[in-house]
Amino acid sequence: MQMDRRIETGNRLRALRLAKDLTQVNVAMSIGINDKTYAAIERGTRDIKIETLLKLAEFYHVSCDYILTGTELHMDGVIHSIRSLSWKDKDVALKEIIESVLRLLGV
Repeated sequence: MQMDRRIETGNRLRALRLAKDLTQVNVAMSIGINDKTYAAIERGTRDIKIETLLKLAEFYHVSCDYILTGTELHMDGVIHSIRSLSWKDKDVALKEIIESVLRLLGV
């Protein structure tokens, strides 16, 4: 993950945390990671592990997409579009989705 993207992600996490009037220690304990690790993620000096990203999304009641990009993915249209595809095209679409997520994560 690029440094500027990490900083933007950290800023979103900070805003979510402050909106709930929580400390970094509160969040870290709630999701089961070290508070120094969470602080580094929020500063943008450490990448987020996928497991941590999923826990943060659940904790803050937002999508992983929002944490990483600042936008919510509207799934209704996506699901409708995917249902109309052939099985072969669904396989291609799924591979493209996975590749996009991996690019966002810098993997």
